[in-house]
Amino acid sequence: MISYRETQPHAELRDFIRCYGALRTDVPARHASEGLLVPDGHLEIAFNLGAPRHDFLVDRWCPRPEVTVDEVVSRAVRIRWLGPTRYVAVKLTRGAGLSLLGLAGEDLTTEPIDGRALPGLAALGERLAGAPDWARRVRHLDEFFRPLAARATVDLLVAATSRHLESRAGGVSIGACAERLGVSIRTLQLRVRERTGLTPKRLAQIVRVRAAIRSVALDSSRPLSTLAHD
Repeated sequence: MISYRETQPHAELRDFIRCYGALRTDVPARHASEGLLVPDGHLEIAFNLGAPRHDFLVDRWCPRPEVTVDEVVSRAVRIRWLGPTRYVAVKLTRGAGLSLLGLAGEDLTTEPIDGRALPGLAALGERLAGAPDWARRVRHLDEFFRPLAARATVDLLVAATSRHLESRAGGVSIGACAERLGVSIRTLQLRVRERTGLTPKRLAQIVRVRAAIRSVALDSSRPLSTLAHD
């Protein structure tokens, strides 16, 4: 059984961090747990404090580095862990996550970034591993990121694009979005791709799928054919 929880960061961090997440399983050492990672368009710092993770693309178990800046996932990915899982994630906002880490758009690839190469993340991972409970882990995360936020900046155009797509559940054309924000389609495409690793069209698709998932969770009696049409 996989349990997952999310917590809001300190108020000073909410322009930069969407939430902290904790994934946990308590299973025997040789037992595998499996889940499905659904894209949400957010860059994520992942602290793997427990079991190795199975890479379905190459079909092998990968003892990942303890902390990674994971690539922005653009499609659903199966995940499997072997043994007890302790996984902490920092989900970054679309308009400011790169700035918080001192990264640029060209640093994003289709592979995770080894977080041990970024100042302080390895030590933070050790503190998280040694923390006795979730409340203490949240405190460690807030204490680490608040000084970084004081020096980081928000890309207002990307943040506004993200808010507009979320408010319309992704159901808006990129042309209409650009017109509302007072920029050209080309400018919107370049800025969103640079700051998120996704095109605006792909981001809108992801937002639509996430909205559909929430809709099913709230009303499981709604016909899926109607939801698909919408």
